[in-house]
Amino acid sequence: MALDGITLSMLKNELAEKLIGSRIDKIHQPSKEELVISLRWNGGNGKLLISASANGPRIHFTESSVDNPKNPPMFCMLMRKHLSGAKLVEIEQFGLERMLHLSFSTYNEFGDPVIVKLAVEIMGRHSNIMLIGPDGKIIDAIKRVTADMSSVRQVMPGMSYVLPPAQNKMNTLDLDYMGLVERLKNGRDIPLSKALMENLDGVSPIVCREISDIVTGGFDTKAHDLSNDDCEKLVNSLENLTENVKNGNAAPYMVIEENGHPLDFTFMKVNQYDGALEIRKFETFSEMLDKFYSERSGADRMKQRSNDLFKFVVNLADRISRKLDVQRQELARSTERDVLRVKGELIHANLWMIEKGMTSVVLENYYEDCKPIEVKLDPRLSPNQNAQHYFSEYRKADTAERMLKKFIEKGA
Repeated sequence: MALDGITLSMLKNELAEKLIGSRIDKIHQPSKEELVISLRWNGGNGKLLISASANGPRIHFTESSVDNPKNPPMFCMLMRKHLSGAKLVEIEQFGLERMLHLSFSTYNEFGDPVIVKLAVEIMGRHSNIMLIGPDGKIIDAIKRVTADMSSVRQVMPGMSYVLPPAQNKMNTLDLDYMGLVERLKNGRDIPLSKALMENLDGVSPIVCREISDIVTGGFDTKAHDLSNDDCEKLVNSLENLTENVKNGNAAPYMVIEENGHPLDFTFMKVNQYDGALEIRKFETFSEMLDKFYSERSGADRMKQRSNDLFKFVVNLADRISRKLDVQRQELARSTERDVLRVKGELIHANLWMIEKGMTSVVLENYYEDCKPIEVKLDPRLSPNQNAQHYFSEYRKADTAERMLKKFIEKGA
């Protein structure tokens, strides 16, 4: 899914109808790459969401409520300084480029009237929101771009604002149709839908697939293999698209998966899914985009929570497994407790030959045919105390064995 140039042009008209002449009331930055601007106008008010997120760059009215940080980011503070109370006087789009410039009338620190612009560039991971002063220089951007990050275009405070490099594409609403056919025939030998994406400005993949579906009957024929009839169908399809857009017949449509999750959106009704998916029409482009991204973000949050829960369970299972291994090792050691009891009894039976201060003694083990056994002694303890020490260790080992068996059974 992508917010293409034609959809953005429809959205621009929709926003301008309500917002031209409105004034900024509040500015918030709920996340690193997102602004929410509250505006008021005669008889109404609304919230404008502007996002430079790589996963969903966009601009539209929103009904969603989000939590704002206690301490607003620096860019938000600059926005408030320069645009609080400012009046929106113009919304501009350059051809079918995916960018809008919002011009605000306000006053500088000397009380002189000035125009400050907000440049909203919707270009995937290169999306950005820039505040531009009356002198055409960048006051700041929600994403600063240094020379180390890009050798093509830097975005830093104090630099003159320049438009992004133009792409070598044809304006879909002002086409030289024969020129397009020649481009397709002489360009890369790729499926028609991809060739249209490479050569047309203002359309998204879903629109290119729809045109290819109409022209090739769903086979997405390679551009070099287009017949004369295919080329004629292509021209007719593009003429119909242009006529519908220019006559105001474009409308917001959302493609919805069987599980109810939003899949894509566009400015025209599409038939490429052959009725397998729901194609839902909305009253406004803002309503559609707000619905699309709010539901998708909800699904993303649910997916993230599922992933987090899965990681938690895996880590917990790993910790339990390691703990069980340790307990099994301790259990193996605890099974040697009988040796402790035997040593205690042998000391007790031979108190007469043991003296305090000895570190060990060799005794006859009457449990194993009187074989000699070396018994370690604590020289600080008396013979009887050494015997009691072994009995104490035996009882601890016996208790540990019983407890470990219970723990291991529970762990299993």
